[in-house]
Amino acid sequence: MTSWVVWAVTVAIAGLIGFTATHFSVRTLRYVTATTVILLLVAVTAYGQTPAGGKVPPDLETAFASAADRLAAAWFRPLWALWLSRHAPAPGRLGWSVIAVTLLLGYRQAEKWALSRQAPQLDTSKLTDGQPSIAGDVFRDGSDDDVLTAGQRHDWLAAEVRFRLAAVDVYAPSILPGGTRSDGLASIAEASGVSGGGLAGAVIRFAGTLWPTPRRYELRVWVEGVPRRPAVRTGGARSAITQAGTALARTARAVTIQAGTPKAVTVQAGTVREADEVRAATATRVTVELDEPAAGRTVASKTIAAETIDEAASMVAGYVARQIFARDPASPKWCYGASDGRDLGALLLARQERVYVESADDVRASRTRQIELLWSVTGADRCAGVVRYELAGLEDMEREQLIALRLHAMNREQYPRFFRGTYRLCMSLAMVANPEYTVFNPAAARVILNETLDILYRAGRTVIDRCGDDDIHVKEGTSGPSVLSHALREALLTSAQRDLRMMRRQMSFPAIAWNTFWRRDERTVWKPQWRLTSRQGFRDGVCVAELLVAVKHRLNERYLAQRGDRDAGRGPGFAERFRQRKGLSVVSAIVGDSTVVRTVLQAPFDAWPLARPAAAGPFAAGPSAAGPFAAGPSAADRSAAPGWVPPTRDRARWLPWQARTASWQAAYNTACLYAVLVQQGLAGEEQVVASLRRVVLNRDSGMERPHDWISNDPDIAPLLRRDSPYALVRAFLEAQERRDYPIMQISHLHAGQ
Repeated sequence: MTSWVVWAVTVAIAGLIGFTATHFSVRTLRYVTATTVILLLVAVTAYGQTPAGGKVPPDLETAFASAADRLAAAWFRPLWALWLSRHAPAPGRLGWSVIAVTLLLGYRQAEKWALSRQAPQLDTSKLTDGQPSIAGDVFRDGSDDDVLTAGQRHDWLAAEVRFRLAAVDVYAPSILPGGTRSDGLASIAEASGVSGGGLAGAVIRFAGTLWPTPRRYELRVWVEGVPRRPAVRTGGARSAITQAGTALARTARAVTIQAGTPKAVTVQAGTVREADEVRAATATRVTVELDEPAAGRTVASKTIAAETIDEAASMVAGYVARQIFARDPASPKWCYGASDGRDLGALLLARQERVYVESADDVRASRTRQIELLWSVTGADRCAGVVRYELAGLEDMEREQLIALRLHAMNREQYPRFFRGTYRLCMSLAMVANPEYTVFNPAAARVILNETLDILYRAGRTVIDRCGDDDIHVKEGTSGPSVLSHALREALLTSAQRDLRMMRRQMSFPAIAWNTFWRRDERTVWKPQWRLTSRQGFRDGVCVAELLVAVKHRLNERYLAQRGDRDAGRGPGFAERFRQRKGLSVVSAIVGDSTVVRTVLQAPFDAWPLARPAAAGPFAAGPSAAGPFAAGPSAADRSAAPGWVPPTRDRARWLPWQARTASWQAAYNTACLYAVLVQQGLAGEEQVVASLRRVVLNRDSGMERPHDWISNDPDIAPLLRRDSPYALVRAFLEAQERRDYPIMQISHLHAGQ
């Protein structure tokens, strides 16, 4: 065994340990180290069993000792040759003791380095200490009142903060607005701060001084005495902050009609006065302090003002979460933004806005309050991507697709690897590029589209950076709202198509494996995608989204060809057809047949199916004839209605060529795809209902109330107008609304009696 081989193995093992300590956790470092030690023991023992001087060791212990001495001599030979010319001797017991201590100290430094690159542990054991309960607290204006003492308010706040810290759910936002979230916060570790006693405690403390321990931050809060009474009270605990949020939301929505960029938000004097009144009416002021006892220093400190203890607890949790995230290499950049954590605090407050639901109006009122809270923190550039994402989803539910588009575009520029935000950006682009999409405020739309196009142009997704003079115009032959030009729609669709193609590559298993290994800050996001159902569900949704964008692109091309602005195309090339193959297979698995979609995508315009009459067949019987759980038509009706799709089960594909899918995202995009074709007279509404039924019945669907999102989607909303002839889709949504709001169903039953 030559010296250079031993040195090469040493350098390789040291590099492996150092790389693991830099990019992975301590637990992974210990696994890698233990595996390396076991492999070395086996290799050294096997090497020791080879004859050395014609003598074979009698047992494994002797073989290991002999091989270790030979390898150590080979390792020390280059160093020994610097002083003496003869061969290096075996280390002996003393030498091996020095080697063992040296290796142990080296591994200790590796663990110390790994711990320094992990999230600090949050110790809340001191949260309830340090503030007495002083009797006789009074308002600052001198009046006496039956209020909580400062100590009681401190204890209340401490209990609220402990609960709120676990509710900072930012890692896996829902894929659609109104959806549920699967994974919560994983970076804020909480230590109990238990102290030992007697000899055991002394041993533990002594061992702690020798071996590195994780960073530990102690959280302390101080609640000041009750300030003066709030000057603004319009009912409810959050009236003051709601008024401020309302003013800021109005300002942010109105700024788009002004000249210039929306980033330059000019707050009117009335808004400033209203916000000043709210700040003057503050009822709670909390000082937050994060200390690092091991270093004897204060990590961060801030005084937070809020209207109530509940709001103060959310803001404290947001501030603490932001400090932990900023010091955690495993936290994605888009999960924190503002330095004071007010964006995460506002997100917590918005998610607490829940009401007892009896009708869609109750949910809409709660959604409006959430929008008001989030608008006050998303206007600045330094904002967490998940907060903008949440606000954009709420704006989508309010049919404010342009506002949502701007928010997603800002996320696309600041957080290009926030792929859920990029996916929603593509969907917003497709919504705005819908042929039936109308604009009621052309000036505001132009400002938003100019900013969006500028962002996409700098990202290399479009060839234009602003709208033309005629890109937003009144629809021909009408005097109603404006529409987007077909040239602008094509630019938006091209950008969406490129980003979806990029996302499809990112959702392949090799890319997921590489991102999980190489990108430490995204590891928590990519780990769930190792499961086949999760990875396949989202990727199938992206594949069908590509088809939706491609169909709108083909409809746009047909219009331009009919006007003579472009030659009649014969469809995509071989590479594009190959990419569409997976999406067409998923559509077939959802609705039974994708012939119409394939024809629109790949056949010349003159080979497209003739426009079919709307609401034809046995499905146009009215609201009582269909519903999301209807048994389906009779056998005679099936033969008369070839577009009927039998119900199928959601099953994941275990083999690539299997024609099935369990993706509710793909089912929803399929519904939007056929809704667009239905409006053009190229398909029937049966496929729309079949796809929506798959979404509603899917057990993994992330839609909390499907009716709210479906009824506000720009692709499906035209089918739900009272004057539209699509009775089957309207009946499905009416039945779904009764299921989403059971109180309404009970009211209907009583009204029927």
